[in-house]
Amino acid sequence: MFTAKNHPYRAADAYAKVTGQYWIETLRDGRHVLIRQLTDKDREREYAFIKRLAPESRHMRFLARGNEPQKAMPGRWVDNENKQRMAYIALVHEDGQLIEIGVSRYGATGVHKCECTVTVAEQWKQLG
Repeated sequence: MFTAKNHPYRAADAYAKVTGQYWIETLRDGRHVLIRQLTDKDREREYAFIKRLAPESRHMRFLARGNEPQKAMPGRWVDNENKQRMAYIALVHEDGQLIEIGVSRYGATGVHKCECTVTVAEQWKQLG
């Protein structure tokens, strides 16, 4: 049976296949979350994540009802060249796949101003 206790061992193989820079965070219940920069290759994963959000979370994510997920895809947040915007994705191992459970975005909007958003799937909130 898949439990929080054996999650790190089962996730290790999936996490080992990830290339590039990333880090692993351990939640209070012992499960591990892989954090890395969001890339253009994450478009489908990001769309699926947004579609799984509860209506209230989706509303807060877009701050207006009716906005479609494609309007918030990685494009404008992936800015590896001038470092004015950054986005990170949180992934967990689930049923043999890496599933997005959260995303954070940071962007400079002025000399001493920035914008920050964090979205976490409901079942993963308050876990550390």
